[in-house]
Amino acid sequence: MKVEDLIRQKLEADILSPEQFLLKVEHHGHGGGRQKLTIIVDSTGPLTVDHCSEISRALDTFLEESNLIDAAYHLEISSPGVDVPFTDRRQYLKNAGREVLIWLQDEEQVKGVLKGISGEEVQIEVTRKEKGKKPWKEVVSIPFSKIIKTKVQLTF
Repeated sequence: MKVEDLIRQKLEADILSPEQFLLKVEHHGHGGGRQKLTIIVDSTGPLTVDHCSEISRALDTFLEESNLIDAAYHLEISSPGVDVPFTDRRQYLKNAGREVLIWLQDEEQVKGVLKGISGEEVQIEVTRKEKGKKPWKEVVSIPFSKIIKTKVQLTF
């Protein structure tokens, strides 16, 4: 079994809290030199620096005790940045109420306020405009199967 898979198993079984979920495990620098482990975690609630530190300490202890990585390594635990596309459906729930941009398979883009998910679809409130009419809001459903990527849009 690959190092990434063993780390994923340990994190999901013993280290992450029920609210936290794993998005990515990357292991770089196999075969000599300093290795780097990058772990991306998110949560259905707030994910603080303290949470990341707790995960780091627990995972570091596991790695040292199991001797899973037999060379010096750098361990990096973080949450996904706001510019990183969603990779887990729970991120749609967490970001309900925020403005998002969704890229669809037909090269269309849909921008609006994320309302949530229902079954196999995402609900997003979009603003419709027609010449000579006052803009109005409408909730549309987009099947997950048509979504290429979704990103939070920062509004100032």
